[in-house]
Amino acid sequence: MSTVNCTLENLAKTLEKEVKKEIKQVKFAAVGAVNKCAFDSQKALRGTYSRAFHVRNKNLPRKIEVTKATKEKPVAVVALNAPNTEFMEIHTTGGVSKPTKSKAMSIPDKSIQEPGRTATGRMKQSLKPSNLLKYADAHPSKRRKTVANPHAFKMTTKGGSVVVARRNKADRSKMDWLYREEKEAKIKKSWDFKGIVQKVVERRMGRYFEECLKKALATAR
Repeated sequence: MSTVNCTLENLAKTLEKEVKKEIKQVKFAAVGAVNKCAFDSQKALRGTYSRAFHVRNKNLPRKIEVTKATKEKPVAVVALNAPNTEFMEIHTTGGVSKPTKSKAMSIPDKSIQEPGRTATGRMKQSLKPSNLLKYADAHPSKRRKTVANPHAFKMTTKGGSVVVARRNKADRSKMDWLYREEKEAKIKKSWDFKGIVQKVVERRMGRYFEECLKKALATAR
């Protein structure tokens, strides 16, 4: 007759082994769920980008990239990894933008924004106020109505606003407003980057964790 001795020590070792195995599978499940949420967030952010901004650079949403979570580092990162896009951060939070290198900031008029911006959303160098004003500063007489090719110059309006203007080619008695100077500009939040990711996590993390844990336990050795 065969006998099996079961002591508290053996039971404790067996339980410890099973608990460690389950903890290991829980970690695998957590990593899997985090990565699923990260890629879902990436998709959601790319989809909402075109609704938040006037898209000039269609490749920019592709720069929303995911750094996957691992067993050693169970944190996934979703980020916009593209050069010269720091100015976009305030559009994800909203706030007040202030000049950093001068007393006032030049805000482009709608008439110059579309033809004047590059694919990244920045103004072309040739259409920046400093470059537009170079010729007028060196040739003050070119502000008159009779000049053949009107150039931009700085002026103060009756209301006290400082603007960069240029006489209209078709009607020299009229002015085309190019820029206005402001001490600060209020920026509305147009792309809730963090909020979009948070909603994805809140809605899907629980379901993804259950799915991943079930699969991990089924394949555990």
